[in-house]
Parts: sequence; C-alpha cells; structure tokens
Amino acid sequence: MTDDASTPDLPRQPTTWGRTLAAMLDRSRALGLDPDALRRALGVDETVLRDPDGRVPLTALYDLVERVIDDTGDPHAHLRLAQQLDVEAFDALGLLVMSSPTFGVALERTLEYQRVFAEGERYDAITTERAVHVRYVPWGPPRPAHVAMADVFARDLAVNVAMVTGAPIPGVQVRLRRSTPSDPARWEALLGVRAELDAPVDEVVLPKDALDVAIPRADAVLARFFARYLDARLAKLPAPSWTARAERAIEELLPRGEPTLAALARRMHASPRTLQRRLDDERTTFGALLDAVRRSRALALVEAGVSIAEVAWMLGYSEPSAFHRAFRRWTGETPATWRARRS
Repeated sequence: MTDDASTPDLPRQPTTWGRTLAAMLDRSRALGLDPDALRRALGVDETVLRDPDGRVPLTALYDLVERVIDDTGDPHAHLRLAQQLDVEAFDALGLLVMSSPTFGVALERTLEYQRVFAEGERYDAITTERAVHVRYVPWGPPRPAHVAMADVFARDLAVNVAMVTGAPIPGVQVRLRRSTPSDPARWEALLGVRAELDAPVDEVVLPKDALDVAIPRADAVLARFFARYLDARLAKLPAPSWTARAERAIEELLPRGEPTLAALARRMHASPRTLQRRLDDERTTFGALLDAVRRSRALALVEAGVSIAEVAWMLGYSEPSAFHRAFRRWTGETPATWRARRS
C-alpha cells in the first residue's frame, strides 16, 4: 500500500483497488456523467487512481454507485454502468480469468484474489453434487449500494460469463435478497437474466459441469504472469481480520465434524486463548461465528434442494436431528417446511 491515500485512516477500514474505481468512473461517461466531477465529489485523489498500488476506501465504491443512481435519476443506473464493464475492465484479474484453462479455474482464481479488488466483501463458493452456489456478501451496515452491488455481481457472473467461455452457460439461476424493483421488466432486461427475489442470500447457481467448460483464450504463460502480479498486490494488503479468517477456517472444518475452539485455533496457527482474545477484541465469539456460518450455509443448501442428511453432514452435525433443532431455532420451521414454502 502506498503512503498516499484518499483518507488518513485507510488501514482501519476495508479498501478497494484504485484501478477498479477508476474503471467505473471512466465508464460513467456513457451515462452522461462527468468522471472528474464524480471523483471530486467522492474526495478521491486522482494520483491514487493512477498508482498500481493505490487503494481507496471501499465506501468510496459504494458512494459512487449510489451517486450514479442519484445523479442520473435512474434507479437502475448501476446496471447500465455494469453494461459498460467488460471482463478486461477488471484489469489484471480480468486478464487472469480470460487466460485460465477452464471456467472452474477462473472462478477459483477470482475468489483467491477477490481481496485485491474489494476487502471486506466476501465471495463464497459452495459446491454440491449438482451445482455450484456462488454467494456475495457486502461489507458494513445495510445501505442502498448493497442492493445495487448484488445486482451487478449477479449480472457479471450469470451473463458476462459468456464473454469468458465464448457462449452462455445454460441452467444458471440467480437469487437475490432484494425486493421487487420499481420497474421489474426494465430491471430484468438490464440484469439480463431472470431472478428469484426476497431470497435468503445473494447468489448465482451454476451447473456443476460448468466448471469444466474450456476458455478459448487460455494461455498458461499469461496466467502465471498475471497471478504473480496479483500475488504481489495481495501481499501488500493488511492481513484479514481474525473474524474473517475464523469464518473461512470454520467453513473448511465443518465437513469433518463439529468444530471445536481448539481445532479452529490449530487451523489458524494460534493458541485457543489467543484466538478467544482476538475474537473478543472484534466483539464476537467462536460460538457466534460457528452458528452464523452454519445458518448461512444451511439456508442456501436447503433452498438449493440438497438432501437434509447431506446438509447436516456438510455442516458438521453428528445426527440430522441436531441439524433439525438448529434449523428450527434459526427459522421457526423444519427444513422441509421452510423449503416447501419457498418453492
């Protein structure tokens, strides 16, 4: 990270790559907006956007999306902006994706380097017997930009995948937490895909065989070059929070059975006492994180039609009955009743 920053407290909040924001500002011209005026309104230094290592607060990206909507007077302007962003607009990651051998590898690399583009946000992939569920979780308290960013995420993954693979992938499903937009027909046309709304998570569901689809422009030499470039950018970022690291580790431990604090601490190369103290500093606990991770994954898997026994196993429960009790505590319903009501 460079010393030059748009705010003095960058190390204490999530950031986004300056080049990401610069690309979106540049494309705003197509919507009749002035990129320089937008940049000044956001309080972002132009030199930061030109710096390969420049970082700006993630909130600046959220502010931009909300300002584009406000300044155009169009509640769907974020999707019009997204139409201007091709894969290569995402700089090194876009080029790494385009040079990957298969869509599955491209997706794996996107998840690996996601922090370079937006710390704080999360992109998770859950693979079941027949599908891959890719979920988006924004950062911070709820705000209008979260709804807009989820729309953009869905469009990028469900529609723009054709730019990478050379052809649309059939059978893609989109589920979004948002409510029905003011102009549903126009919103859906801009999104480019039908979507289920009022879902428990923001996710795109792809057939599992989509992971094996070859990418026509695959180039191993270029892929290694862009991976090294992104590794260098990633190495300059502050380490993820203990909470974020613990959530990831819990997800990895769950299929092995009920995680314990000791097992999680070993996974994170810390003592149980140190882990407890670090989580306490971030105002959470091992038990709260375990429950939250299980709940989030349970809702997505049950709605996706995964068998209850398989969900229980994937979430580390020794018996399906224990999972039933937890699910009823989370939702007030049994998994079967909850699934039937949403179908």
